[in-house]
Amino acid sequence: MNVKTIVVDMNVAYFTLAKELFTNAKVIIDRFHIVQLISRSLNQTRIHTMKRFHTSRSKDLENYRKFKNTGNSF
Repeated sequence: MNVKTIVVDMNVAYFTLAKELFTNAKVIIDRFHIVQLISRSLNQTRIHTMKRFHTSRSKDLENYRKFKNTGNSF
């Protein structure tokens, strides 16, 4: 009853268990998993955007390469 906060990863089972065991606690997702989720989502969006370019056109190829090089920094 005295626990105020609990930090968990993004597993739904942990949320459920935390709420059952610590009814008064505020459940918080840890930073690592939030950053990981954002990074994966941005990378998926980048890849989806790259697939829309037609590499047979020079302007599209130029933009494709920009996205390709950006992907290395993730």
